[in-house]
Amino acid sequence: MKPATLFVLFWIATFLGLTACNTPQGEAAATGPDLNLKVANVRQGMSKAEVTAILGEPRWVGLPSDRSDYGVRDQETAFILYWRNTGFPVVQVHFDADHKVRWDTGWSGQETYTHVFEPRDNFLCSNPERATYCNPTE
Repeated sequence: MKPATLFVLFWIATFLGLTACNTPQGEAAATGPDLNLKVANVRQGMSKAEVTAILGEPRWVGLPSDRSDYGVRDQETAFILYWRNTGFPVVQVHFDADHKVRWDTGWSGQETYTHVFEPRDNFLCSNPERATYCNPTE
């Protein structure tokens, strides 16, 4: 790829609120093929606690006020939880206003990636304004 093309793609990703990340090493939670198998057990209507018991703690949350590809795009979804999925696109689970699963997006492909797009740090569950959404009991 030409340098100018890479610059344009980087600019577009930055504008959309995406970041390119190298595949992290030493993830504590299940990721990659293990997480891809677990997400198949998530069902519509499950609670956050049930989903967290299956997938582990989420890393990021998207809200309706977020202006990026990781924000909520429809009126039925109250928030989206995201899990790092090493070597694969992030796993996302959409929740309604009652904190029940609307639908999920796992990754069923066999190929892995050396770079994946993940939400920026302002989407992290550790941010005080987002922590409530990530807490499985709230």
